Amino acid sequence: MVKSDIDYIKKEYASETYKLENINDVEIGGKKAKELLYVKKDGDTTEYIIEIFMIGENYKYNTGCVLTQDTYNDKKYRQKILDMMCSFKFDEPD
Repeated sequence: MVKSDIDYIKKEYASETYKLENINDVEIGGKKAKELLYVKKDGDTTEYIIEIFMIGENYKYNTGCVLTQDTYNDKKYRQKILDMMCSFKFDEPD
């Protein structure tokens, strides 16, 4: 699922417009997850897209958000958003 997302972005967007900046291993609700950070530039506007993928035997979850450059550069506010995203609670289905 993560690889298909990365491949899709590479195929559909010019690398100077939409770029994968970083991939981190994170933990959400005691489960391993991947956090992807994309940077999207459109003229004078820069946006930061954070996607989190949680994949288990019986589930696939994806959550994300888009941050303006000002929001992303505000470390306290950005951390609050990441904390909120990492507070996602789920049970593995049967």
